[in-house]
Amino acid sequence: MGKVNVNNVIDKSKMNKFFWAIFSVCLLAVVFDGYDMNVYGTTLPSIMKEMALNPTQTGFLASTALAGMIFGAIFFGMLADKIGRKKVLMIGIAIYAIFTGFCGFVNDVNSFAILRFIAGMGMASISPVSASLVTEFSPKAKRGLLITLLITSIQIGQIVATLSGVVLIGNVGWRAIYWIAFAPIVLVAIIYAVLPESMHSYLQQGKTDKIRDILKKANPEFHPSDEDVYEVSIANQTKATVASLFQEGRAWNTVMIWIMFFCNLYIAFGVLTWLPKLMTMLGYTLKSSLMFSAIISVGGIVGSLVGGVIAEKIGFKKVLFVYYIACAIMINLVTIKMSIGSFIALLAITGLFIGSQQNMLYAYATENYPVSILGTALGWGSSFGRLGSVIAPMLIGVLMSAGLSVSTMFSSFAVPAILAAVAVLLIRKSSLKDVPPSKTLNN
Repeated sequence: MGKVNVNNVIDKSKMNKFFWAIFSVCLLAVVFDGYDMNVYGTTLPSIMKEMALNPTQTGFLASTALAGMIFGAIFFGMLADKIGRKKVLMIGIAIYAIFTGFCGFVNDVNSFAILRFIAGMGMASISPVSASLVTEFSPKAKRGLLITLLITSIQIGQIVATLSGVVLIGNVGWRAIYWIAFAPIVLVAIIYAVLPESMHSYLQQGKTDKIRDILKKANPEFHPSDEDVYEVSIANQTKATVASLFQEGRAWNTVMIWIMFFCNLYIAFGVLTWLPKLMTMLGYTLKSSLMFSAIISVGGIVGSLVGGVIAEKIGFKKVLFVYYIACAIMINLVTIKMSIGSFIALLAITGLFIGSQQNMLYAYATENYPVSILGTALGWGSSFGRLGSVIAPMLIGVLMSAGLSVSTMFSSFAVPAILAAVAVLLIRKSSLKDVPPSKTLNN
């Protein structure tokens, strides 16, 4: 009879079609997450006009979905560690798709706000749960890069939303942008067929056949025996509670990571929500303003990929610090008058440092928590970060109503960027280790 540590088998595996299938499905889910992040900003000028909203009302309406994300991130993050990440991902996508799609049929602000709140609850589960699944089902040597690539797909979804606006708003109307969100319903069936459940869940349920099959797919060189005893590392058995995020030396880093989540989402959602409107205030057309949003998102993809590769060599901490400082500098240059070519180049460079920090932070955060509480850790971190995403659209709306200049509103984003830079400097080296296993299951 031999003991088999399932985490070690997966950690030492090489990338193959099993891992690529899991990664691809999770990536597609996160693309739709990104789509929703930009759907309101894309349609904001049209909604303001049709529903006769002032900037303050528009900011509060933007925050309804983001407020839903706060509750959803907490609830689904904890639920994922109890009923399984696969089930939670399916539920979250179904809720998001149905209620976002219905936004395209309503005519009053209150109904729109309610639907966006519920859709936000579902959307909150997508990125954290997807990141948890990819973290568990990926070779250790490629894990950081895969997580960065996964979260980078958020920007792909944002670009799809923006380009959909460019093509459809003038011809069909803003409602069509929300109808597209019905598409992810198909993804629920794909997730059911392709994704495995957490190995920790299979272990608790005594499903050794499932564990054996997954390990053979993960590592073709693994040859199971009927007498094998399967186990997970002690680090991956910690009880999933909020308190566990502040135990065993994790408290300080948890606080710093939450601050970084807050600042990342404050900047990302503040810019994404208001950029088209702010650009029109500077004299650009709506179509041009939407294209500028797409350029920012493309920059975010490049920034995430480059940052992820560099972080593989020097670590995420150093890369994140540089990105935060660069963000604080570049965001102040956006309102300077220049030729259109120079302005597009400036936006592309600025985009490198907007949104990409959030992508890398997911990968960086996974280094600080055992797998068994990772869903809770990312869920609560994302939830705290959603406070920033709620506050930013409202605050920019208030500043706009108060008559502040566009340059002042852009400059305000430098404050959270500097705060995040300080937080990442204060992160302590993680004490998380691959400790010996203690929990076993005999088949």
